[in-house]
Amino acid sequence: MNWLNIHTDTLRSEEYLGAEPVERATWLNLMAWCASQENGGIIEEAATWGERKWMQLCGVTKQEATLVSKLFCFTPEGALVVSLYPSDKENEVKTKRGVARANGKLGGRPPKEPTSVSKITNVATHEEPTLQSGREGKGKEKEKENGKEYPPTPPRGNGVDLKMEVEESRKPDPIRERLGAIYKRRPSTKWSKDEEKAYKELAIDPDDLALVEDFHAVRERESNKLYRRTTLLTLLRHFSEEVDRSRAYFDQNRRPTRHNPSSTQEWPNEFVQFHKESPWHSVAVKIAWTTPDCRKCFEAMNAESSRASTESES
Repeated sequence: MNWLNIHTDTLRSEEYLGAEPVERATWLNLMAWCASQENGGIIEEAATWGERKWMQLCGVTKQEATLVSKLFCFTPEGALVVSLYPSDKENEVKTKRGVARANGKLGGRPPKEPTSVSKITNVATHEEPTLQSGREGKGKEKEKENGKEYPPTPPRGNGVDLKMEVEESRKPDPIRERLGAIYKRRPSTKWSKDEEKAYKELAIDPDDLALVEDFHAVRERESNKLYRRTTLLTLLRHFSEEVDRSRAYFDQNRRPTRHNPSSTQEWPNEFVQFHKESPWHSVAVKIAWTTPDCRKCFEAMNAESSRASTESES
């Protein structure tokens, strides 16, 4: 055996507790030698051993091995018997080793016998196959045509439901795409499981999302830290807090008109036509987004256009 199994009751027995420390140490070394040899706790012809053999094999001296003790003793035939040796564990190891050796000769562990239920199922399956392709009642000859076997057709109900689920998942979600666009994501980019879970738990109002979009579109400066959510997952998990932070920011700062859902301001037709035909497109756009009053913006661009025409003629 490669190990020595000593029960705690053995170490609390009368023989062990009544022995001297030298006897206990000698007994433990003798137990280890017997376990390695699997000799049942009996060392044959031990009385004939010399000092060197005792030291090399058992790690004890001959004087220690011949002590009078209840833990070990010599028989009249000269064999040393070690008391309290776990012979039952040794026999158990030998039995398992023999079974493993026998199975190895046969190619491994023998297969388990199938249950009677599985046998009946297999027989029924091979002898009387069921028809699931919608051709019941027309005979077995319909299963084979021109020598070819056709696999059974699965029920249509589950397939239809699965197709509907796939089509449902492919429908575009504007709210989802706008959330991804905040972090420069393409609509085709796959979300993580945590992001999907957090998104399904939300009921996002389009106006609140527009407010968050404007807040994240503001250019941050070193003198004005905005402290916005840096990942989509944190935004989804704290969306209501981000809406409150965006609303608080635009209460103190001007919000772009083009994204403001509550704004009713409309550009005059003259400005729209001028904006399309003006060669000063960049100037028009710059003035348009920096001038609060639409009419003043139109007049400023008209004056800029006249000045440019004068300079070109001169």
